[in-house]
Amino acid sequence: MELEAKAILLIQQLGFTYSRQEILRSINKYASDIYVSFQHKIESKLLSTKTDAGVLCIQDLGRYLFKIFIPEVEQSTLVLRAFCHEKKLLQKQKRPAEPFSVDFWSDFKVYRTQVKDDEDPLKWDRIRAREERRIDRQI
Repeated sequence: MELEAKAILLIQQLGFTYSRQEILRSINKYASDIYVSFQHKIESKLLSTKTDAGVLCIQDLGRYLFKIFIPEVEQSTLVLRAFCHEKKLLQKQKRPAEPFSVDFWSDFKVYRTQVKDDEDPLKWDRIRAREERRIDRQI
């Protein structure tokens, strides 16, 4: 329902005419196509003669199957953790550093954009090191 509402709002903002059924059909078709494509890629990797998935440990198999997602997952994880630390939102932290809005994801998106726009080539190493130091202090 949320995706449908956002799609309808976007279409209205762009001034297009629409049919609710056409929107839902298009969204479902696109999502289905992407999911089927994803399934086929995973299946072909699992059954490939190039790499024997049956002998890989679970961790290596996960890396092999999902390697295209690994950099994004790691970076997103780093940014999420850094965001929560800076806003003092984690359980062990006493109180928020500043008043925190109810819209976590909107605030996170702003933070993520700031990190993404940072042109420092070592930004991911810097963020990773800072988060590792924070973890060490917690232990």
